[in-house]
Amino acid sequence: MRIEPVQDPRNTGRDNDNDRDKDVGWRTKRVIDLGSILVLLGVMVAGYYYFNRPAPPTQTSFIVPSQHVHW
Repeated sequence: MRIEPVQDPRNTGRDNDNDRDKDVGWRTKRVIDLGSILVLLGVMVAGYYYFNRPAPPTQTSFIVPSQHVHW
């Protein structure tokens, strides 16, 4: 028969206080992940608009200026 050690009722499910120190960096990693995803999406949207911009007109018409201007 195995006897479990008595846990402190004030403990919120953590084995000891050192576990709290291990979980500190998860928010920073999550922010870096979300930031990199947003940057990647921005690059994809910019690339889409860059490569799908309208082509310049192939035939341009020359506008003949008038010989004289009447004001």
